[in-house]
Amino acid sequence: MARRGSGRRWWKVAGAALALLALVTAFLSLRPDCRPPPPAPQGVSVHKGEGPLRVGAARRDFQLPPRVARAGYPAPHVIADVAATPPEARPGAEALVFEAGDLRLALLSLDLLLIPESLRDALREGAPDGLELVVVASHTHSGPGGFDDRRLAGLAGTGWPQPLVQEGILRSGLDALGSALDDLRPARLSWHQARAPEGLNRTRTDGIPASESFSVLRMETEARTHSLVLVAAHPTLAERKGALLDADYPGRVQLDPRGGLTLVLQGAGGNASAPAGSPDAAVRVETYARTLEAAARELVKAPPRQELQEVRPTSELQGGAARTQPASGPQTSAGREPFHIGLEQRRVQRELPGPDAGRLVPWFVRGGAERMLCGLAPDHAELTVWELGPLRLLFVPAEVTAAVEPQLLEAAGATALVSLADGYLGYVESPQWVRASKGEARRQLFPPDFATWLTGSAAALR
Repeated sequence: MARRGSGRRWWKVAGAALALLALVTAFLSLRPDCRPPPPAPQGVSVHKGEGPLRVGAARRDFQLPPRVARAGYPAPHVIADVAATPPEARPGAEALVFEAGDLRLALLSLDLLLIPESLRDALREGAPDGLELVVVASHTHSGPGGFDDRRLAGLAGTGWPQPLVQEGILRSGLDALGSALDDLRPARLSWHQARAPEGLNRTRTDGIPASESFSVLRMETEARTHSLVLVAAHPTLAERKGALLDADYPGRVQLDPRGGLTLVLQGAGGNASAPAGSPDAAVRVETYARTLEAAARELVKAPPRQELQEVRPTSELQGGAARTQPASGPQTSAGREPFHIGLEQRRVQRELPGPDAGRLVPWFVRGGAERMLCGLAPDHAELTVWELGPLRLLFVPAEVTAAVEPQLLEAAGATALVSLADGYLGYVESPQWVRASKGEARRQLFPPDFATWLTGSAAALR
């Protein structure tokens, strides 16, 4: 009788456990209503200036505690010895400021995996008055972690939040901005764009090509020449499990022997990587940096048929439309009249749709995964366009793939695209490839039509 009674109790316990498991599974499978459907683009702001162009630039190493986690890959994270990081590999903040008339546009690049919205907002709040600021990540996968105050993001790849890291990066960014303002000098611009030479990048997904866009914006002053290089190639060349921080190849490219600032940022690099090269990480990073330098130098000295153009002064505008004229090659600004230009910034804010975990986890835990993602994903996004004369740069807060790049450029009427700016929305892949579970579909956090949503937001910037 005792055995029979204990057997009944066991079945009751097992039945209750199964019922509880069924209830939990049903709960986890329910999709949460994170937020209402997003409305049309809203909150477009416009700032304009026109006059003699001045450009300033500065760089500051990050002010970090002695030991920090490295960001770039899922936990467990490597703990890096900051003091042992070689000078050429040190991550930091790089600032460019453009001034024309009453408008000052500031571009701040941070050697981080991504830009959390909280860090962007803190930098804007602390920045000098009168600056219109865009904050961009170089996307190094071996930079400091702990900069994102979201614990779930820390587990996913940015390292557990460290207030000392956040404060140090904030101070370094603000110091770089202040020094760039102090460095403002008369400058001339030239824009150079062509197809990326063979071997500059490679696709990460079979059958879907990587972006071939390759661009250099030169800012020439009497003292130095600064450069902004846009390339599509994930900075993942540094040692993945190394115990040192590393800015990867973006931190090692230098185009001006006089010490001008060279910023290397990601274009549509969502499905593009730098060539693997040597099995030795140090050699790999250095070799690619020199390869990128050589390609950029070739681009800026190419003849006019290679699409080399100089943005002309506003005194040469005709009928309200900007003329562009081929430049004959690198020139100095000494003895030349001031370079007049029109600057403009357009920025749009738009509420985001809720995340979609359907491609990331099995159906029976989809609801639970989306509940976590709802707390991680921002509730709105910002897209920005800068006009530097006839040049239009589109800044997006995501990792854009080559398939989405032309749609975004056409929608915004932009010349080139800069990814990972002013926030992070994850990957953006073509709806066609998302529905087919190809390309970067498994990494996209939002619904399959998210690229269409982003393109519609970009169109509001025209």
